[in-house]
Amino acid sequence: TDLQPYIDQLGATLSTAPGIEVSPVTTHANLFPMAYQKDERARGSIPLAVIDENGDPVQRTIPEMLDLARNHPSVPIIQINHGRRSSGFFTTVEHDPSTNPYDNDHPRYSSQYDAMEVVNEWSTTCDLFNDWASHLNVGAPITATGNSDSHGIWGNAGYPRNYLHIPGAGAGTTDVADVRDAILNQKVVVAGNVFVNFTDGVLPGDTLTVQPNVATDFSVRVQSPTFSVAEKIAVVVNGDVVQEIDISGNDASAVVDFDGFLQVSTDVDAWVVFVALGPRITAEVHTNRHVFGFTNPVYLDVGGDGVTPPGPKLMDFITPFNTF
Repeated sequence: TDLQPYIDQLGATLSTAPGIEVSPVTTHANLFPMAYQKDERARGSIPLAVIDENGDPVQRTIPEMLDLARNHPSVPIIQINHGRRSSGFFTTVEHDPSTNPYDNDHPRYSSQYDAMEVVNEWSTTCDLFNDWASHLNVGAPITATGNSDSHGIWGNAGYPRNYLHIPGAGAGTTDVADVRDAILNQKVVVAGNVFVNFTDGVLPGDTLTVQPNVATDFSVRVQSPTFSVAEKIAVVVNGDVVQEIDISGNDASAVVDFDGFLQVSTDVDAWVVFVALGPRITAEVHTNRHVFGFTNPVYLDVGGDGVTPPGPKLMDFITPFNTF
């Protein structure tokens, strides 16, 4: 549906765009923006089934649906939702994160997606982080997102949120094309009761030219609301946790948990992600949710000759969670 008429009726100033979660038995995917066509089948979305020559309904395959989405007139972002567990795409296609996802020959696999939820069900976050890293390791600029997937009034809507960098954006004036560009270019920070960003103009999705084994300074700031606090920063380079910085001891009512420089040194091209973590909170807002936020990658081009991805590798994004 299209929420804009209701927003206008309330007198609110918000930018919105229709979208849809296509939800067959397995592989749920968000398609947005998706123009609302009230007189068309599926309201202009992707019909999940077709009628065959015998007049029987036949469910479309996952590759068929994603291919239709890729060629849809709305040109939507295609986001894989909650990709692990019984209805998850990466579980369905038996993806091994130590391999190249695009080498997957499972009949239900399709490479037609731009983004994926890394945070949805907390119990699958480590697995999905590794799935995401397996894409970055082969040079696929898949954008990581986090979404609340709230299904009811008590669904803790808003944990986590996605923050997009859109220059000139304003209430009610943000163009959907700018939203699309920000996601495709990985200008996204995922924030679950904590927000991680850079204070020196660097943005997620940027590429920095560096020299081999010369430390690159990242000016990192970690902020949290007054009901939560971050206690650790993890620095992930090419899928490996290379640093864990203890920032515990902060006053929980403080907004800034960390504001300083973190250094990354590498002799090979790399992607770098910064993760902030904290314990579950017991405040009335978002009860019992972890403090967890991260940036999309910044790329380090050693020598300035272009970024060569590290290739498929075995990873284990469990270490930072050990104390939480």
